[in-house]
Amino acid sequence: MTKRQETEKTGADEADIYSTPRPKAYILHRTNGTGRSHPVPDGEGDDIDRKPPCFVCYIPAPVYHLAAILEQNKFCEAFGRIGSKNFNYQKRRELLLFGVAANVLSFLLSLFACLSISLKFNHIVAGGFSKGFAYIPSVDLPTSRIWIGLRGVAIRNFQGQAVINDGYVEGDQVIEFDSFCDYVDEGLPTYMDPDDCDSCAEASSGLITAVIMATVLTLPNIFTDILRMYPNYDLNCQKFFGSILNLASAISSLYAYRGYADLCFKKFYAEGQVSEVPVSDGLIESIQTIIPGFSYEGESMLEVMFKWRPGNGLICIFVATILKGIDIIIMLMIPTPDIAHKRSLQESYEVLYGGDEDSAGDEDIAAKAIASANAEKEAADYSSRELGPDE
Repeated sequence: MTKRQETEKTGADEADIYSTPRPKAYILHRTNGTGRSHPVPDGEGDDIDRKPPCFVCYIPAPVYHLAAILEQNKFCEAFGRIGSKNFNYQKRRELLLFGVAANVLSFLLSLFACLSISLKFNHIVAGGFSKGFAYIPSVDLPTSRIWIGLRGVAIRNFQGQAVINDGYVEGDQVIEFDSFCDYVDEGLPTYMDPDDCDSCAEASSGLITAVIMATVLTLPNIFTDILRMYPNYDLNCQKFFGSILNLASAISSLYAYRGYADLCFKKFYAEGQVSEVPVSDGLIESIQTIIPGFSYEGESMLEVMFKWRPGNGLICIFVATILKGIDIIIMLMIPTPDIAHKRSLQESYEVLYGGDEDSAGDEDIAAKAIASANAEKEAADYSSRELGPDE
């Protein structure tokens, strides 16, 4: 392979392309809605009118002013080349549409999981991270339903539960994590070790932040997927930040899941673990109203056990994380256009489209003619690479 072929294959110029200022007209046009593909793919015309549906999907202006840091450097260009070049406009669009759908669904699921932050009973029931019920195994009698959120616990006590725990009333109530320790002498030992009464409260703020971040960081990924559907607006930095933000959102989701499990949920009595409540005449009478003829002649303490299941909020976080992973793969599969990492294309674009054509002099016209010829050659080379075998 000759040096010329080698440089063409890597997209680099024979000279050190990083020693002189880089042409940036193609970046500017991607920020103001006048971007176009260069070279034009074989069989297609000028696509200056093919642009994202909303200006918020355009390249942010700081990318143009800080191009050397955010776009035109070895790392960004190497990252932009990652992926398969076997994606024409239609395949690229279809794949990224799937990414948009994945991110929109991920956002909605994460938003639903935010219900777990509420202290309203129905919201915790709908979006809680865990749900379960306490029951008396000796008579197979449920005493209460439990839903655990990120700021409190929703409890639905059945008949007789108020007799077991004087601090809890029959019916529905929400107990904030900050108030758990106030219930140590009023029935909290039925649900967890009193020594752990402040564990959920200590973890709560960090978990709330993680859930909100996982939700908010999904929004820019939606816009990035839409932008990357249009090759004449795609850049290395968009591929990089789209991947990084998706990864950060997924990490936030995983932190919320793992942090909740380790720092809060595991402090409640586990499934199969036994809690005890004192037996009293009132408790026996309450059970007899549900199970006629019930009698108890055992120990002075009655066993209570638990069964737990993942709550809707936790399921949503798990599915949303998988969807984010899918979009990361899509981001990496699709490389940026050649102009994003080939200086020869950037220079010819600069000459062809970077100046005011109406005020061009003879030298500019000649330069444009030369650049046009070079662009046609680049387009022919581009088409032959697309249609021919891999180099």
